[in-house]
Amino acid sequence: MKLVKIVLIMNFVLVGIVTKINSYQIQTKALYIVTSSKEKIIHSFKENSVTSFLVMTENSIQLKRNSGDQIWSKNFDRKVKAVIPKTGSYFGVIVHDSKIAETFNYQVFNLNSTPKYNFQLQLYHDNRLPIVCLSGMGESAIIRPENNHLTLLSKNGAVLFDGKFTDNIISSLEKNVNAEYSSDGKFFAVTGMQRPATFDESSQKWISGLPVLVLIDRTGKILWENKLPGDFNQQVIISPSGNFIVTVSYGFSGNGLISAYCLVFDRSGNTVFQDDFFHNSVDFSTDEKFLLRQNRKKVQLLELKSSKIIFEYSFPENIGTVEAIRLSQNGEKIACLTGENIYKDKKFQLQNVKLWLLNVVTGKVEYFSIADFFSQPVKLDFEKDSQNFLIQSEGTIIKFEENK
Repeated sequence: MKLVKIVLIMNFVLVGIVTKINSYQIQTKALYIVTSSKEKIIHSFKENSVTSFLVMTENSIQLKRNSGDQIWSKNFDRKVKAVIPKTGSYFGVIVHDSKIAETFNYQVFNLNSTPKYNFQLQLYHDNRLPIVCLSGMGESAIIRPENNHLTLLSKNGAVLFDGKFTDNIISSLEKNVNAEYSSDGKFFAVTGMQRPATFDESSQKWISGLPVLVLIDRTGKILWENKLPGDFNQQVIISPSGNFIVTVSYGFSGNGLISAYCLVFDRSGNTVFQDDFFHNSVDFSTDEKFLLRQNRKKVQLLELKSSKIIFEYSFPENIGTVEAIRLSQNGEKIACLTGENIYKDKKFQLQNVKLWLLNVVTGKVEYFSIADFFSQPVKLDFEKDSQNFLIQSEGTIIKFEENK
């Protein structure tokens, strides 16, 4: 099969149809393809030079190797509703008892399928599943925004806190609540609304909302709280070390345009920097000196200390949107996935999928057409200590290996 390659160097564009990529040769390997519509790939990772991945079925969780061999299978007598992906050495499973519709069991396991703990919790508000965060040490935060309720569990499953947030932190709008636990298990971050934005019919104007970021320790103690600009909060992301917390919020201006706000805080709540880049996802360099972020059409690498943009690339209009980004371990390459979002066969898919390789050092940009369709969501990951990387969707995992 012939591949189309575009090489961008400064302002020069070279377009060619080639059968072999000389500058960066790539071999693709389909590590696993699901064989049933009831299977769903949840998470992939590499340990001891072996790529493994979690597969979810209607009533089981399976761990498989890159050869497709099954390492273990954990069966449940109830339907599996959700899986909290691997964080550190743990992952969580939510199973729902169809006979008792208002309750669910939240179970945490380590990677050899040994149960760590099990917790049963009552559901509210149309039996919506709660927001669950899992730390790298096994602690859990279970948030039910519609009831302003927070449950904190230790790495052994002991209840550390079970009660209400103060009323001015989390609103009753579930879609405006986002949360993430730090990898070291010392704190978790929650964004919510002190006051939701509303539209006044009589004046035909928006009444501003008040989004807020709150940092809470593992016992439920509020460490600090910062108001965010704009009317709505979008997401919160904690860096791997826990030293930085990234938020996105946005607001409506009088002419109907949307203003975006990206803020980075340190662990003490001090603002590291703020700008108007509305990002969909971020990635940190290994030393956390640099932040990689992307919106629908652009990718940007900046230095956190100085807020200086180190590298920036705007994608062509006809590629759809940027769906996933990843920075290599050495910080020299950026991998991006682009495609067009469609709804097909009763699920969201990405069509005309392309993989982009951006060289931060030389400025060279290459792309490769890799698939007609991918099921959403998609994930991109460089393997640890290598330039190889994985593309994961719910239906397949593809590995790209660099030829030395």
